[in-house]
Amino acid sequence: MIKGLREEDLKVVVKISAKLGSGWDFRLSNWLDGVQCNWEKGGVSMMWRSVGWDRETVERYVLNGSEVETRFCIEELVGK
Repeated sequence: MIKGLREEDLKVVVKISAKLGSGWDFRLSNWLDGVQCNWEKGGVSMMWRSVGWDRETVERYVLNGSEVETRFCIEELVGK
């Protein structure tokens, strides 16, 4: 188990994954006293952090070098 991953965090990760749908590569890593999660697909990365962050939002990055970032509420996500 990843250090800093709590049951409440896992519930948010499952919720985000369900909203995004299938086909995303997933990575979970330690970040400060919690975790950082990244979902990647088709040149886009979605990132969520469990601490030091608005837990109800994810950031969407375009991975073509432009580093364009957009923040979404989890409830807004549907295959972004």
